[in-house]
Amino acid sequence: MNDLFVIPLNADKEIKYFLYNYKNISKVYENRKNDLIDSINVSNRSWLNSLNSEYGNTLENILIKFENDRTLKRIELWKKIINSFISNLYDLEDKNYYYVIKYSYIDNLETKFILERLNLSLQELKEVKRELRYKIYQKALEIKLFKEVVNIEQCKSNFYS
Repeated sequence: MNDLFVIPLNADKEIKYFLYNYKNISKVYENRKNDLIDSINVSNRSWLNSLNSEYGNTLENILIKFENDRTLKRIELWKKIINSFISNLYDLEDKNYYYVIKYSYIDNLETKFILERLNLSLQELKEVKRELRYKIYQKALEIKLFKEVVNIEQCKSNFYS
């Protein structure tokens, strides 16, 4: 087994999630904001009670919740990573890599179409996808979205996906 492109399972799942939902990242972001708004009790009584508490539902505290929400920040970071990765892929790397990302994750096209269009075997396609996800993982490591895994054994179960 080639340990060159090994990604922790949780990281790989998150990368795949944001690649498959690339067109809908803004919708995912808005859904999270709506969830935060729904979790806040905005009745008159709760607002009056919040005036006596430093952690209440004042407008300032609600805005702070938006600013400090880790999930919203993480979604924004993923959007930046994937945008820059795709544009660099198109400009600097092999165009086939760009089309693998586009056809597989963004357009959700069938594997048969991708294999015929890019003239790849199934094994080559899997390796290219794994390599691309690994490159995205490396970018995520650079900005500390994940902690680097020292023990490769934790990742090996993910190698064949």
